[in-house]
Amino acid sequence: MKTITKTITARSYQETIESITLSSRAKDKARQWMIESATDEGWNEFTLDEWKTDLSQIGFENAEIAFNGFWSQGDGASFTADCDASKLIEFLKSTAAPTEYVGMDGNYIPYVLHQLGWKSSQSENFSALKDYVGSAKVMRSSSRYFHENTCSFEIELFVDGFESNEANAMGELCDKFESACESLRKELSKAIYKALERDYNYLTEDEHLIELAEANDYLFDENGNPVGE
Repeated sequence: MKTITKTITARSYQETIESITLSSRAKDKARQWMIESATDEGWNEFTLDEWKTDLSQIGFENAEIAFNGFWSQGDGASFTADCDASKLIEFLKSTAAPTEYVGMDGNYIPYVLHQLGWKSSQSENFSALKDYVGSAKVMRSSSRYFHENTCSFEIELFVDGFESNEANAMGELCDKFESACESLRKELSKAIYKALERDYNYLTEDEHLIELAEANDYLFDENGNPVGE
């Protein structure tokens, strides 16, 4: 019996993608393996946790963020949440420019919301609603896609005991508040998606993949397969 040892030429990731002798298929295979390594489970954890905290500060509490992306029609992000109407009312009253911080119940409007460029255009005073909001939630209407149009802001208003005119006025104010919160929710969903897409693009650009491969001593054979992994 003979033992035959095959000699394998192993290249670094940078040498692999810059090689003039390797096939495009081999380079693409190595690149895809590195992308999967760079975006394994937990790659978006920090960004998602940051957004959940920031959403809670303005009234979208216990948020659960879902997304898909980043290359197909229908990709996007959205979130479900329990809503604190009082916090949302205070936020909607804010006239902060994107570069300013404004105190709000002892907190500050989160930095990521300044990146969003939010500046309230509300002329309504929603404060009258604070004592009459029964519940408010962001609910999901689709489980197939996760873009901003797959959720909606829903609110229940207690108007028992109101005179009819007062009840109608409160109902109209509630409708405007619901519309304002829905617009805000959509803007936030799009901003979350952009933040995730920005993170993904950074993690999967060749410069970062080269650094990751060097840090972990990843090597590839002539077919683009990782060696020893």
